[in-house]
Amino acid sequence: MALLPYGFDPQRRFIDKDPWANLKTIGEFLQDGEAVPPDLAHWLGEAIRHSKEDPAELMRRLGLKKNRGRPPQSDDAWLIWGERVCELEDQGHRAEEAIEISLRESEDLYSRSQLQTWRNQYRNAKK
Repeated sequence: MALLPYGFDPQRRFIDKDPWANLKTIGEFLQDGEAVPPDLAHWLGEAIRHSKEDPAELMRRLGLKKNRGRPPQSDDAWLIWGERVCELEDQGHRAEEAIEISLRESEDLYSRSQLQTWRNQYRNAKK
C-alpha cells in the first residue's frame, strides 16, 4: 500500500480557489492547535517545495502573485487545441476561420502560429 504525503481527503473540502482563503483556513487550524487538513497541507507543502527558496516563486506557487509572461502551457495543449482547430475545419470552417475562432476561445493564450503548428501536429498524429 502506498503512503500518500499529507494524508488523503478525496472530497478536498478545505481547498478554495482563493489562495488567501486557503491561507486563512491554515492559520485558523494552526491557531486552534489542530492539524492542517491534508489537502491544504499538500497545497502549501508543494508550493514551498517547488519554490526552491525563492520568495517571488513561492508567492506565484501559492497564487498570490501572477506569473511573468504568458501562462505556462500544459503538455497536452497541442492535443486539445490542435484537435479543436481540426474539428472546426471538419465542420466546414476555412483554416483561417478555425484558427481565429480557436484564438478567441483560448482567450488569446496562444499565438496564431502556435495554433497552426498544433493543428499540423494533430493532423499528423491522427494519420
